[in-house]
Amino acid sequence: MTAALSAITLFKLVVPLVVIVVSNTAVNSCDFPILHVSAANGPMRPFVDASAKIKESGAKFVLVLLEDVAKVDDIELLKLVKLEVTEILERTGFAKGQFAFAECAHMCSPP
Repeated sequence: MTAALSAITLFKLVVPLVVIVVSNTAVNSCDFPILHVSAANGPMRPFVDASAKIKESGAKFVLVLLEDVAKVDDIELLKLVKLEVTEILERTGFAKGQFAFAECAHMCSPP
């Protein structure tokens, strides 16, 4: 029971006015897509293409996972990456309340 509780708590993300708890069921059914972006490199062309496809699929919410945040020494650079991602998502058709950022110190993608 403790392991299940800690796994759920681990994936708890606080978004303005919304609390999203990702359980095993939510992950398996993919209630919302997760877009990965390197905080050190910023969004690349595959990110732009993926965000357009996700919007076309009818997704109402997107989680943007900023990976390798530990490699970014300048907080202003991190803010710039978030601003660029925000502009891309808004151009794609997502409103400000339809996406949120989560930060991961290292690569969070499965191998």
